[in-house]
Amino acid sequence: MSPSDLTAAELALMTELQNELAATRGNVAEVARQRGTARMQVYRWLNRFGIDASAFRARDR
Repeated sequence: MSPSDLTAAELALMTELQNELAATRGNVAEVARQRGTARMQVYRWLNRFGIDASAFRARDR
């Protein structure tokens, strides 16, 4: 879904999710806890917005 197809509220949610994933290093369960919602709901949002949580996780080197 391209940003131009999103409402202002959806764009705000997408940005918030990206910021929260960055802050938690891709920890979806922690994002859900912080938002007071189910982990599955966060995964639905990620899928809807085409966000890959694993891209926010630190890579071991």
